[in-house]
Amino acid sequence: MNTPAKPSARHATPTKAELEATVTKLRAALEEAQHKETTLTELKDALEESHRKEGSLQQQISDLEANLQHQQKLVDKLQKELEKIGQLKTELEQAKKAAIQLAEANEKLTQEVNSLKKEHEDLKPQDHSIVAQMPERPTQKETDKPVDFATKSWLL
Repeated sequence: MNTPAKPSARHATPTKAELEATVTKLRAALEEAQHKETTLTELKDALEESHRKEGSLQQQISDLEANLQHQQKLVDKLQKELEKIGQLKTELEQAKKAAIQLAEANEKLTQEVNSLKKEHEDLKPQDHSIVAQMPERPTQKETDKPVDFATKSWLL
């Protein structure tokens, strides 16, 4: 089919320069394909690594959310305890005020008692003279039982 006599057939056969250009183009395409394959492999590896990191980050997020919920419960508990402490503090202040009032009332009563004792002591010398004039009543001992009158007396 291809004969050297035909000029069009000669054109159909590539020259050495054309073949070298084609080889150069094919080598460049091969290098580009290999580069793309390497890039694709690197991208796949990066994607897998990203998925692993995403899983790890999701786990960290879950852990942090659980920790946050736990912390929120502790904060709520501490707020309730603070409210109780506030109530106890108020009660303590009221108790202190009551104790101070009682101490003041006690001091007044102590002064009044001391005043009355002093008045009583001032009146005591007069009372001793009255007490000294009154005879003492004898006390009956257990051995001093009353005598049975019927057995000791006789009828006339």
